[in-house]
Amino acid sequence: MARYAVSLQVGLTILAVLLLLLLQGILILLALSDAQLGGGAAAAVGVDNYWAMVRSFEFRRALANTLWVLAMALVIIVPALGIVMRLGEQSRRLRVLVLVAVIVPLAMPGALGALAWRSTLEVLHIPLDRRWVALPVFALVQAWRAFPLAVAVRTAPLRQHQRTRAGLAGAVAAYWIVADVSVVMLLTGGAPANATHVLASWGYVTAVTGGQIGLGAAMEMTLLVVLRLLGIALGWLGVQLLLQRADGVTPPAPASADLAASRPAWRAWTALTVLLLWLLTPLLVVVIQAGWPWAWGAPLRVLIATSGYVWWLGGTLLLAAGAVLVTVWAAPPAAQWLVRRSLNTRKAAGSGVLALVLTSLPVAFVPLLWVDDRLRLVPALGELALLYIFAALCLGVGFAALAQARLQLDRRGLIAALALIALFVITQEFSNALALDVGRAQTLNSGLVNHLAFRADIAPATTALAVLLPTLLFGALFGSLVWVIHKRRARGTEIPFGEE
Repeated sequence: MARYAVSLQVGLTILAVLLLLLLQGILILLALSDAQLGGGAAAAVGVDNYWAMVRSFEFRRALANTLWVLAMALVIIVPALGIVMRLGEQSRRLRVLVLVAVIVPLAMPGALGALAWRSTLEVLHIPLDRRWVALPVFALVQAWRAFPLAVAVRTAPLRQHQRTRAGLAGAVAAYWIVADVSVVMLLTGGAPANATHVLASWGYVTAVTGGQIGLGAAMEMTLLVVLRLLGIALGWLGVQLLLQRADGVTPPAPASADLAASRPAWRAWTALTVLLLWLLTPLLVVVIQAGWPWAWGAPLRVLIATSGYVWWLGGTLLLAAGAVLVTVWAAPPAAQWLVRRSLNTRKAAGSGVLALVLTSLPVAFVPLLWVDDRLRLVPALGELALLYIFAALCLGVGFAALAQARLQLDRRGLIAALALIALFVITQEFSNALALDVGRAQTLNSGLVNHLAFRADIAPATTALAVLLPTLLFGALFGSLVWVIHKRRARGTEIPFGEE
């Protein structure tokens, strides 16, 4: 019976991989056509879309904006990582304080984090009507959103050289910054005159708002190439976890008792204050705008009575629960099956599956929109659920396959890590939820943006409460999973996936 269960789990993983490959194949074909939403049959146009894209001033400006935002965000992330690493050598209380602050950007689902920053900028009276003002703000917010991932990779108990972990952290942050569309769409919408669009948001606007699926697919193919380069970097760095012998690399040395007992100097306190202000300011602004708990009655009535807020939150939780259950159930046996293959198969499976899902997820809405417009085989909610669950499953398999004998986790710790990955996919991904929302909100992200965030009759306290409540909930979930991962580290043991 167990053998059949493993076969079913491996088969489900193969089906998930095939789905993601199919989406990329449809995207490639659409980029060579003149397909439009609501139009007739698409005709092949060869590389005309790419020529039109290259000749477009808006596209070239969006590409330049992407590079500027990425460079400025990394300039913020790199020294901030250094601060975290130094503070990690101080007292335990400081480490816990920094950990709580780092979880805040994860606790806010994608759209909610951008909305919190929009409220913060309004409170600080920072206008975004100029490109030279908007781009540094984008970099600040994007760095804030990507920073927890960079910290997780940089401080993970990997039996790996520090430079490899630092490179992996930088690649993860760069991927997130390039692929994200929520910050631009919610802070400026590309205004003024499309001057503040980045590559991801301009491709989204072209395909979804403009309905030019063919041209939008060509732009998303360009984004896919950029993400593929980052995916190759992530895959290569991840493969080092397989190639590097455990007995050839010394784990990061724990802080000494003297360092742990020492008190940070004034420079460390200054750096800590700046870091905490950066990480916690959006949450503090939201808390202040929401007001005291006994004054939440009116905003709650607005959320419940005049919007589908309860359904959005409930749908997100159900979707997250489904992704977690499938990933926890299928990923470990599928990864175990993979790591029993040859070394080349492991490398291809681990890094290849990770790269596949990392490049498919940000652009999946283009082929899904076209399929829904032409065939309507599956309701949009079903398309979104399948996409998210299969993406979380593939990420889990790739993570588990590459983590064999390289992370000090026992089975429960691994399950908590897989659950965290699945929850992260559901709460943080934005572009697909927004594109596939056809008048009925499917997730918290799309519901808030399409039906609440831009309503003139909604008070700031109502929007703040809509951001605060899920933040507290998901913050507790993420914090619990991180605590389990930390507590379930098996001292000196390896993930029980078999021998190398």
